[in-house]
Amino acid sequence: MAVCTHMPKEHGRVLNVPCRLHEERKSSYLPRRKGREHHLPRFPRGPQEELFQIFWAQPLIVSRCIDRVTVEQVQFADTIQTLLTTDHWELFFGIIEPTYLELTMKLCSMFHLQIVMTNYDDPGMVQFRIDGLVRQISVPEFDAALDLYTEEFKEENELHALTRHIHFSATKCWHTLAPGTTSYNPSCSKASVLPPSLRYLHAILAHTVTGRRESTGVVNTHDAYFLWCMLHGHVIDLAYFIALVIQNQTERHRKGVISIGPYVTRLARHLGLLDAAAQESSLTLIGQMSPQGISSMLSMRMIERRRGTYPPQYHLAQSTEVKAYEDIPDDIPS
Repeated sequence: MAVCTHMPKEHGRVLNVPCRLHEERKSSYLPRRKGREHHLPRFPRGPQEELFQIFWAQPLIVSRCIDRVTVEQVQFADTIQTLLTTDHWELFFGIIEPTYLELTMKLCSMFHLQIVMTNYDDPGMVQFRIDGLVRQISVPEFDAALDLYTEEFKEENELHALTRHIHFSATKCWHTLAPGTTSYNPSCSKASVLPPSLRYLHAILAHTVTGRRESTGVVNTHDAYFLWCMLHGHVIDLAYFIALVIQNQTERHRKGVISIGPYVTRLARHLGLLDAAAQESSLTLIGQMSPQGISSMLSMRMIERRRGTYPPQYHLAQSTEVKAYEDIPDDIPS
């Protein structure tokens, strides 16, 4: 497998891009809507009901996905594709599923991941509720349900032996991603110092698997590790990391957004719960994944519009290293 050892130069080009701003929907977080209570799952009084009420107060985020047309137009599609040469990352960014209120709430209210393995060959177990029944599947079965591994990949790799924990220092990851920058701080190190292709993918991570409502321009520990894995073609058990994210977002005392909707929907499809159109129409649609296009890239100051051009022309912005500690506007409506 080819390993990307350097980032191609991405600055200084003039890019001709048709104006698509009116076509792009903003990714947003959506608080719970009144009037939907009759759709909600019912639990016996007890821990699940209490947990459900906690989740009901948290906003669901409308996740982002790669806008293939835009990355072609701004001329770093090849660079992004190089970062996704490891199969499971390409398949991960290929997940474009809607978020449904009922499915997400049911799974959040009863999800458990076995994180302590009894021995090296222990595949681990995932337990969750999604259709009125409590289901228990092994981690490899959970991997298969998310469809993140091709048959060829599974033949060449032992899934149980893939890395399931961050094994490389976040500081070392950071200095590989952004050489020459200041020391790494997971609370304030900004994605604005990264090359454009890594910034683009980071913004999607921050609105999906490492989702958060605030500080989406900050590179947290998982962001740094995932981007480092992409850059070096390092193979990890990505489905297990997604299960860890779900576990984290379903912890009782966690505050913040819920961004796991697309993966819950993918899981439901695998289990045959969305086989008929009527099954989907009976659910409350929170939203489709939002392509990260021109308006998102402008708000992140990744690209700039050339003055006096029509149709609009854009070029990649110069390094924003001097602005690294400014907040990057998020696509959250006021």
